[in-house]
Amino acid sequence: MTNIVVSEDFNDSPKRGTVLALYKQLFDFNVEKSADLVTADIVFSVLGHGDYMGMDGLKRMIDDMKATPAKTLSITKVLHDDKFVTTHGEI
Repeated sequence: MTNIVVSEDFNDSPKRGTVLALYKQLFDFNVEKSADLVTADIVFSVLGHGDYMGMDGLKRMIDDMKATPAKTLSITKVLHDDKFVTTHGEI
């Protein structure tokens, strides 16, 4: 299981809480619960791995994550507006 660490300035706003819930599901390799937290047009851009688009991309990304499980995920920033969320961190 991946240890998830969030920065001290990470507050408990609803959107940030949803992002944290998503990461917990992703790093538990739970496709169904991850899919419940995103829209069908989701795009995950992963440095060094490219873009994973839509629900098929979500499934491929989780399969890739299973191949090399992370020990720790450190989330340093979450930025959001009405429609978009971006995070910065280190795996």
